Amino acid sequence: MAWGALTPLLVALVRTQPVRARRAFLLGLVTGGASFAGTLYWTPAVMRTFGGINLPVEVALCGLLVAYLAL
Repeated sequence: MAWGALTPLLVALVRTQPVRARRAFLLGLVTGGASFAGTLYWTPAVMRTFGGINLPVEVALCGLLVAYLAL
């Protein structure tokens, strides 16, 4: 799954000439966000089951984790 998630980023970087640092950073951030959101979908259920946390807090915490890992 990791190589499949990197494919759109690599295609976007190859097609745009020259690649600016800001665009490369944003593309990497979006790719990382999509990749980690797809692989960490199960964490809110675990927080609800074992932590007793309600749904809005679960989603916010999962969003913060995805944003941190994507960065």
